[in-house]
Amino acid sequence: METEKDDVIECVIEDMGVYGEGITHVGGQTVFIPGAIVGERVSARIVMAKPNLAHAVLNKILTPSPHRVSPPCPYFKQCGGCSLQHVEYGEQLRLKRDIVANALKKYAGENVNVKNTVPSLPYEYRNKLSMPVRFDAKRGSVGGLFMKRSHRVVETDSCMLQKPPTFEIARRALEFALSSGLTAYDETSGRGDLRHITVRTLGGKTALTFVLNGEKKNFETKLKEAAQKSGSENAGIFVNINRRRDNVILGEETRLVYGSERATLCGMEAENHPQAFFQVNDGVRDMLYKAVIDEIESGANVVDAYCGAGIMSAMAAEKAAKVIGLEISAAAVKSAQTLKRERNILNLSFVCGDCALQLESAIETLKENVCVILDPPKSGCQKSVVETLAAAKQVNKIIYVSCNPSTLARDCAILKTGGFDITSVQPYDMFPQTTSVETLAVLTKRI
Repeated sequence: METEKDDVIECVIEDMGVYGEGITHVGGQTVFIPGAIVGERVSARIVMAKPNLAHAVLNKILTPSPHRVSPPCPYFKQCGGCSLQHVEYGEQLRLKRDIVANALKKYAGENVNVKNTVPSLPYEYRNKLSMPVRFDAKRGSVGGLFMKRSHRVVETDSCMLQKPPTFEIARRALEFALSSGLTAYDETSGRGDLRHITVRTLGGKTALTFVLNGEKKNFETKLKEAAQKSGSENAGIFVNINRRRDNVILGEETRLVYGSERATLCGMEAENHPQAFFQVNDGVRDMLYKAVIDEIESGANVVDAYCGAGIMSAMAAEKAAKVIGLEISAAAVKSAQTLKRERNILNLSFVCGDCALQLESAIETLKENVCVILDPPKSGCQKSVVETLAAAKQVNKIIYVSCNPSTLARDCAILKTGGFDITSVQPYDMFPQTTSVETLAVLTKRI
């Protein structure tokens, strides 16, 4: 018999969902219970019931898991940043390996030998913070982190995932902005000045960005004067203008107000520009990038699709015969071109454009012995990208870096039709305390 709203159930948790919730089955319904762990017997109250599906809240843990721990963060139950702090770290690693293996089996029909998840520092690993600033009718101007699956801001003094002093810099920046006359953004009305504050620390250099709802020249003047008085040599301070009425954090227009855009990562100087993409976990990023380069055969021709600011492209160029980087973001390509020029890398070139439109031409330019690096966004590759790769006779190896096991598996299923086999799958814990997992999958063409 299916459950109904307000029913209280007792059940054993069978699996974990993509958001860290416990999953069980009652009367033909799949029931999701946040906060419950695999193997636990719990009491829960149904809060939403549909045919075949229900959501419940945890009432009581009747038989706790041996992997349950007390979450150290005081904001864990409100903030949406973490979902697994109540799970012992070693068990988190096992769960993530299973998430990758189950996705490949479900979507690609592959019983792959997925390796054990490479661990990270469990806390203080994030090099980037995006702090939303919002107007609240009762609380006034607030900055912090979004509540779970909402746009209500949880006002926080710290974040255990952030590298020090990232959060402290953001809080001081918020105080300065409000004391300088800026108002917090109101999503409902579209009014207010300050939408976000972002902070990224790379190689000892900090990029601080104020995301504004429109031009505020007086504030920029005050900001520049204050920065000059502080005399910080290790910071770049930016203003970004975003007038959009959606969830996108950054707008298209960014100006450097003070300092330098430069930073060092993977032994290379790059532009620490707000719109450039870099992995948020320095230690895991370095291990992952090294593993990618190790997979490239000496003298191969490489296409680095979705290449961003070109760091991995430049690393690949030290080993490959030729490298072509593809990237749709003009700001990222500008940074990549600067990196190429400053390091005098002669066998590296970049194309600014949609990977779906540029990939085939890049492969044809390289002609033979082509290895393709894929590092797409969470949505995975466009279908035309994987179809191009499946049909390309020149490509004999694909090195796929993915932050979404489901889209990785979906794309691998198409690549299989082109004669590619999955030969290695290695998960990396890029995002401890969350259910997100980074995966390096290697596919080779059957002979």
